[in-house]
Amino acid sequence: MLGAPQAVNRLPLVFILTDGQLDVGQNSPYSGWPSSDAAGNAAAQKLITDPSTGILHELRDIGAGIWPVGFGQADKGELSLFAGGGAQNDCPAGSGATPEAAIVPPSVTGSAENREVEDFLRETIDVGAQPGEVHYEFRPTAAEALTVVMIRTALGVTDITEARQVMSTWADALRTADVQDSLRWRQRLGYDYGWLLTTEDQRVSILQRLLIAMRNGWIDVLSGKDEWPTEIAIRASADSGSGAARLEVPLRPWDEASPWGDLLHSYEESILAGDELNRQEMYRRLMGVLPVRNSDDGRATEAAPLYKAFLKVQEEELAKLESLLAAVPPLDPDQRLQVAGLRDYWKLTVPAALHKKIAGYAGLRNTLAALD
Repeated sequence: MLGAPQAVNRLPLVFILTDGQLDVGQNSPYSGWPSSDAAGNAAAQKLITDPSTGILHELRDIGAGIWPVGFGQADKGELSLFAGGGAQNDCPAGSGATPEAAIVPPSVTGSAENREVEDFLRETIDVGAQPGEVHYEFRPTAAEALTVVMIRTALGVTDITEARQVMSTWADALRTADVQDSLRWRQRLGYDYGWLLTTEDQRVSILQRLLIAMRNGWIDVLSGKDEWPTEIAIRASADSGSGAARLEVPLRPWDEASPWGDLLHSYEESILAGDELNRQEMYRRLMGVLPVRNSDDGRATEAAPLYKAFLKVQEEELAKLESLLAAVPPLDPDQRLQVAGLRDYWKLTVPAALHKKIAGYAGLRNTLAALD
């Protein structure tokens, strides 16, 4: 059987019959003549169980099934009953022993056949779109069944479709409020026009990377002017061709405030828009962008005109919003919350992003403020 070609789509099955005793005797064909009982038994044992040349090893190497299953992973107690009932003779008198099963562990867990099965399972079992790399681990069991256990070690809020939909609905309500939305009632523990997903530290880090992309010239105004854009396209590389990956983001002004104040809000909403792998990859690359250096002297390149326009808007917006907060008659509570949020963005978040050290960018001038 071991020398025969394997049949296509057939699983070889070998029945191993034994009387439960290893007693081939002296001068056996396994050990040659002359030989003792011990030598004959040892030679026979090696012929069956040797980890590199034994019959069991060769059978498993061609993917053969072996019966009884005790020659693999099985219940030893059940097989010992099988061995005892099948013994033709008792064990040697006075030994006090009874025939029992011997569990032979699998010896080729990494064989070519196993790898083919594992590759097939990877390609066949659909685990769905995942934001990160999927690690597969295969473990043999005694059961004649296939069990798939999926363990997620990290789960972001944007990976949960229902949560993303709820936050997207809330963002739409903030944009175009309706009387029936009752946003204050729904946020009874404290209502504000705050942020959906991020903390202040996270917003500083995100804005820093967006400003780096802007300084590199990787953000383009699709509609509007540099100081008053209504839609922008963000890239994570210098590639600006028609096939370059980019994130198109609409910017909406609040009253007379610049649309640039909506940059982080719009970025948050774009994250909620979907969980496609190419979209997630774009966000990941954006959060790793670094200032571009000149190839001749290694210094940072000159800032793009759009970046300079953004810094100019910062100065103008801060004065405008402070004036609105001090206006007479005063703004109503909802208006004050919105204006205060915009004021804090320009007064706190933007300066913090400009002065935050750029992770991964070596040199003494490793903040945006220090580069210009």
